[in-house]
Amino acid sequence: MMVFGREIPGEFACDIFIEKSRQRSGMGTILMDAYIADSPLPLMMNASPTMHRFLLKRGFVDLSRRLHFWLRPLRPGRLLAARWGGWRGRAARLAGPLLRGALEARAAALGRRPDPAIRIDETPEFGPWAEEVWESAGADYPLIVIRDLPYLRWKYEHHASWSYRILRAMRAGRAVGYLTFRLRSGSHEPLVQIQEIFARREDSATRLALLERVVREARVAKANAVKALATDARVRADLRRAGFLETGLSPGLLYPRQPGFDRPELQDLANWYLTGGDSDLDYEG
Repeated sequence: MMVFGREIPGEFACDIFIEKSRQRSGMGTILMDAYIADSPLPLMMNASPTMHRFLLKRGFVDLSRRLHFWLRPLRPGRLLAARWGGWRGRAARLAGPLLRGALEARAAALGRRPDPAIRIDETPEFGPWAEEVWESAGADYPLIVIRDLPYLRWKYEHHASWSYRILRAMRAGRAVGYLTFRLRSGSHEPLVQIQEIFARREDSATRLALLERVVREARVAKANAVKALATDARVRADLRRAGFLETGLSPGLLYPRQPGFDRPELQDLANWYLTGGDSDLDYEG
């Protein structure tokens, strides 16, 4: 990770499991102390409610309240019907066209015309162009996971479980951003999940062009919605402009107060650049 210009190792942990007979024995504290001592920036995400409470007692900084999933409903009637079931689900399916019309009108009112200078293409793999995007944009963000070419290939081209599609944004013959996504199946599916969207921090035009294209691809796939996770304030603002709704669901994000990482800037989620692809959240089928 790059933290205010300094490269450090960062780690995500999700939970601690202790046999019931050994709970409340202090073992959790011992394990957590070892984890904190082992990592310069130990992060906890997607922890259970019990673990979350334990971390707060340990004095962890909690950024969860401002970190939420974003959703762009495309077929809201089907989405709600899958979630609710029963008579409410049937009513939601019937009301689907009206809901979809209202959401599309909202997205049109919030959006703006795409920049004709930006061209979006789909590419089968990351190449040197992705390294150029990182070198151009990485320094814009105070705290960010390093997105160099080896990381991107490891994360998205050699994933053990999923296959990702890569959208690349070009301006004047040069790559200026990219987006990775996949089609999920499950209880509320099909759903398109954005794992990564990256460009210069001030380059809203590129992000909006990428989001417009992924929404188009989701429609082709007959997805019920497009889902994303982002921490940076400008990325969140662009998600809103692209018609995404901020949900009340959060994977949680906490880190311990310790020397070097007790700066007030770190307690502002807007200074963090994390997406769904940065953790191990992408385990859902």
